[in-house]
Amino acid sequence: MLTLLVLTACTDRWEYAAMRHGLDSLNERNRNDKPFTAADVQPYIDYFDQHGEPNDRLLAYYLLGRAYHEQGEAPMTLEQYLGFGGQSSKNAPPHPCPPEADWHAGQSNAHPLRLTT
Repeated sequence: MLTLLVLTACTDRWEYAAMRHGLDSLNERNRNDKPFTAADVQPYIDYFDQHGEPNDRLLAYYLLGRAYHEQGEAPMTLEQYLGFGGQSSKNAPPHPCPPEADWHAGQSNAHPLRLTT
């Protein structure tokens, strides 16, 4: 039973790390003005709606808004930007993965887009 619990926690950590890495990669594409679509962001929306910190969701929805903006979809852009308004680190529940599970070990756990209110 304990082995199953440990394997499940380990899998969750690796899954979170992989998804966070993918989200950061999309954010890097955004910063470098490399195009991406809403379809590229949707897996991260689906994942971070159920896992991670509110700031992970905030970044995912921000990137979705950026994708819609680049496609000229102003109403959808606004909907995404306004939809994550209350999700900041101040309201965040405890992180499901401990800091040592973070994919960029050795670096600060701070994310450049973390918002606090």
